[in-house]
Amino acid sequence: MGFIERLRKQEQSEIRREKIRAQQEAEAILKAGRKKQLERERVLKERAENMPQWEEAKRQFNESGLLAIFKKVIDLKGAESYYVDPENFDEMIYWNWVVGAPHFYAELHIKTIVKEHDEHYYVGGYSNKTTTKYVGIRTNKDGAISFLGKRGPLSLTVKVPKAKWQGNAEVLEDALGRVYSHPLTAERREIIDNPTFDRHFDNFKGEFDREYKEPEA
Repeated sequence: MGFIERLRKQEQSEIRREKIRAQQEAEAILKAGRKKQLERERVLKERAENMPQWEEAKRQFNESGLLAIFKKVIDLKGAESYYVDPENFDEMIYWNWVVGAPHFYAELHIKTIVKEHDEHYYVGGYSNKTTTKYVGIRTNKDGAISFLGKRGPLSLTVKVPKAKWQGNAEVLEDALGRVYSHPLTAERREIIDNPTFDRHFDNFKGEFDREYKEPEA
């Protein structure tokens, strides 16, 4: 095979390789696009299925009077604060990849400790470490309320059906008291003044809005 012929065959081989690469890239783009579309369909389907159940669970929680119990405990210095799921189902979806579990969730925060400047970053900024002791409270659409804690390595759950707590707030107070001494522990780091993190979060928020936020009417 002569020199010119070898060059011609090399060029033809390179053209074939480029075509294969282009085809693979196109297939990868189509696959990624299809994956995003399927994820969006899953989110919308799950939202439609879960929202009525979640709304009913929220109504049951409000009926139970647990919020008033939380406030009494806080007034008596037995806890520092509380958390309840947002009033708006879509707002909860926005911050959770699990698209709104059909239960309504709350927490009674017994004690929170903040360790400032816990960790520094070479790209700038630092983080605060927050440790919270809390009791989790989960209400389902049937009105059953579960108080969640932890005894040693084992999970602790005290479940009260609606038939027991309806019209009798003391039942819920007692259930809370049984878990109160065995709280859950959560730790989180709040990154402060870190440009890398801020940029990453802005990108995440923008992408999430594009994928899942419903267009305004």
